[in-house]
Amino acid sequence: SFEEQFQFKSNPDFWRAKITRNMERDREVNERLAAQGWHVLRVWESDVLRDTHECVMRVVEALGNRKDATVSDQIAKTPPDIADKGGRQMELAEMERMVAVVDGLIEAEAGDYYGNRQGACDQVNGILARVARNLGYPAILIRGYVGDEDAAHVWVRIGDLNIDLAGEQFGRERVRSFTTDPDYHAVQTELPGERTQMYAEDEAIVQRATAALRIKSRVKDRANKSSK
Repeated sequence: SFEEQFQFKSNPDFWRAKITRNMERDREVNERLAAQGWHVLRVWESDVLRDTHECVMRVVEALGNRKDATVSDQIAKTPPDIADKGGRQMELAEMERMVAVVDGLIEAEAGDYYGNRQGACDQVNGILARVARNLGYPAILIRGYVGDEDAAHVWVRIGDLNIDLAGEQFGRERVRSFTTDPDYHAVQTELPGERTQMYAEDEAIVQRATAALRIKSRVKDRANKSSK
């Protein structure tokens, strides 16, 4: 209990007051950050030393749960069979998790580095395509336009599914998932990185998202095996 930890300390009143104030400060900081739209996850040094893997999984779970309603709503409308010839079939839950993790990491940088995704469609969608291919899915980039031919755009295609992480610049949801859309016109296809340069910031997000999703996939596989 809270009081038991002070039984063997030489100055229990001092430590009780100090730790109580620390807890109050943490709550105040949590409330301020939450009011600004942040999701706070605290990992203590003792937890990391005792079980590093468990701490990593807590972070992965938090990233996986950061799904805007638009992500869930759009993907929920997508048919589950989105396999491409020669590639893995991506289950609906896997797709939703991947998009949520990548979108969350990109959004954390969007205000400063990606200019709120205006004009950065090739970079943000290039990141998603790279992560998908790292995980074994046949993702390609589509170059074309949305609406008018002057509105050049780049998005991702995996099998029959199209995903756009920069839809806001055309007045749509930030994250779009669709099989067909009469306003999206494909002109050519390419592999991720074929024409779009990946910068250090992009690569960092690719690596973090890939690692997080691979850990989550391994945990899921182990859970499935243990249940059999």
